[in-house]
Amino acid sequence: ARTRVSEETVVRDCGENASSILLRLKKSGMIEAEAEFSDSKGVISETVSISDEYAEMELDALLSLVRGSKQKEALSAISVSGSCNMNELRDRYDITKAILKPLEAKGIISISAFDVFRDPYRGKKLPPDKVYNLSEGQIKARDTITALTDSGEPKAALLYGVTGSGKTSVIRSVMDHVISRGKSVILLVPEIALTPQTVAIFRAHYGDRTVVIHSGLSKGERYDAWRKISRGE
Repeated sequence: ARTRVSEETVVRDCGENASSILLRLKKSGMIEAEAEFSDSKGVISETVSISDEYAEMELDALLSLVRGSKQKEALSAISVSGSCNMNELRDRYDITKAILKPLEAKGIISISAFDVFRDPYRGKKLPPDKVYNLSEGQIKARDTITALTDSGEPKAALLYGVTGSGKTSVIRSVMDHVISRGKSVILLVPEIALTPQTVAIFRAHYGDRTVVIHSGLSKGERYDAWRKISRGE
């Protein structure tokens, strides 16, 4: 048995719940975790599509433009939907980029590359975005805090309330205020166990502008989160 293994490997082999299990094992002292920093790379995805000049051409006419059987197979696959992911062409049809290059050179197809951001929360079911109607007390709390954010100086405030008193709605309204002024917000959550429910609430409202960083993410996921933050996205 291996005594040292990457978290990515454990998650891949044991499922997405492995990260939280590893965290508990680390806290209990049963395992040790060590961070490694190297040149992380973003994931680039490529889409292959029929060029506009040939998009309306019948498949038989399109296939008559090429000779190789693999090139014909590639055109057939791409023409079904108008575009294909490069990985799909490779995995399903054993069509490599070298096969496609002559088609691209002739202008029959185009290959577009774009960044793919690894996001562990993408595709998760979200609750409906709530419309908060603030009470008089909540409005007073919001206005007090937003005045501090607008001061341009380091300030702090304690928002106190029992469970269910509407603190989250006040916090979100303050965030809306700050974001509307072209600034950004960091929301700190005290326990990693609270992250999923907190992400769900704010992602339902802010969508893909919400970026999450915590110790349970893979190195690549943290790197992509940093990239989105550094780009102001």
